[in-house]
Parts: sequence; structure tokens; C-alpha cells
Amino acid sequence: MDAPDDEIARLRKRLRDEPRSLAFVPLAELLRKAGRGGEALSVIRAGLRQRPEHAAARVVLARLHLDAGARSLAMSVLEEVVEHDLENLAAGALLAELWVDEGRLREARGLIDRLARANPGDTTLAALMHRANPPPRPLHGDPSDPFDSESWAERCARRGDYARARAAWQRICMFNRSDPRARDRLSELERAAQGRGDAEGERERSAGEGPSLPGVAAVCGALCDDVADAPRPRAAPAWAWS
Repeated sequence: MDAPDDEIARLRKRLRDEPRSLAFVPLAELLRKAGRGGEALSVIRAGLRQRPEHAAARVVLARLHLDAGARSLAMSVLEEVVEHDLENLAAGALLAELWVDEGRLREARGLIDRLARANPGDTTLAALMHRANPPPRPLHGDPSDPFDSESWAERCARRGDYARARAAWQRICMFNRSDPRARDRLSELERAAQGRGDAEGERERSAGEGPSLPGVAAVCGALCDDVADAPRPRAAPAWAWS
């Protein structure tokens, strides 16, 4: 026998001699790592019948679910562990990693932050927090339209043109429904416009006129602000050359 098999045999013997021993946890983990998932699952379930709330055993069960491709089951098990033990590092770190993979970044950051307060300096948590805070990508509406970009919308907002800024952010929201930044910025602009009365916008709407086209200088400024955030139009509009 090699070393892992020797240890598996020793733990099995201990379980036979002491049926309520916690040896079922390391035994199941060794079997899992050896690729013997079916045996590991039998061992861990038998042990959990004796100790249903044992956190380390439930983490091993979650890992076995993951190995079998049952991510939702794994997350359910880990969420139950974390609910009863808010600072369980093994369960919390694995759950946070799964949440990051699922795109549930806000929940993952909250959990990682809580774990980090109880485990300062933990390198695994630091790496997870880095993954949970990806650099924000530029927001666009229609990628073919340079005036549906975040830089253009903010340029309008900075000069107080809330009507055009809100219109641009509304289109951006349509293309970024899962990104809260667009919704939050649109809400901020709605409040800002309400605060000043947005008289100019009201006059345009009451007159039935849309916002005027931007001038050439504004077009060039928007396109040069940030090349990644303001793609060039497919064809230059005729009015830009007049």
C-alpha cells in the first residue's frame, strides 16, 4: 500500500472500533482526493447521520457535490453552514468563490469582508476579494453609436444638459440591464434634474422638439475622451462635415 491507502485503512479501522469517531471526515476527504467519490459520499453521509451539524463534514459534502457537477446543491450546503457559523473560513471561502463564479459579486464581497475581519491577512481571502472587484468595464448602449457611451452621457451631465444625459443613460440601461451602475447613475440624474426643474428640457418637450444635434467640437471631444469607451461611428454623419 502507498501512504494514502495506508491512511485510509487506518481511518476505516478507527471507525469500526469507534463508530461515533470524527475519523469519517478525513476519511471521506482522502477518498474524494483519490477519485473514489462514491465511497466518500457513503462515508460522509453515514457520519452526518451521527453528527448532522458538523461543519467540516458538510464542507466535504459540498466538495463532493461540486466534483459531481451539482453546484446548486453544493451552494445550498455551504449557505446552511455559513448561516449557522458566520466566520467558518473553509465554508465561507468556498461559497464566496462559487458566488464570484456565478457573478454574485456584491454578496461575495460582503461574505469575504466578514471573513477577513475574523481572519486578517489570509491570502486566500485576499485573492478572492481581488476577483470579486474586477475593474469596471465601460458602459455602452448601441455599440455602433458613439453617443450611447458612458463618456458622452457624462460629458452632457457635466455641462448641465440633463435631458440629453438622461436620454443617453436610458439607452445605456437597455443594453446593460444586469449592471447596477447604469441604473444608479440614471437615478442620480433624475434627482439632479428634478432639483433644478430641468426647465430647458421641459421647454423642449412642451414644444415637441427633440434635443439639437451636437456641434463638431462636441463630437470630436466625445470621440477623443476615451477611445475604448467611444467607438467610432460606422460612417461619419453628413452634418459633421457641413
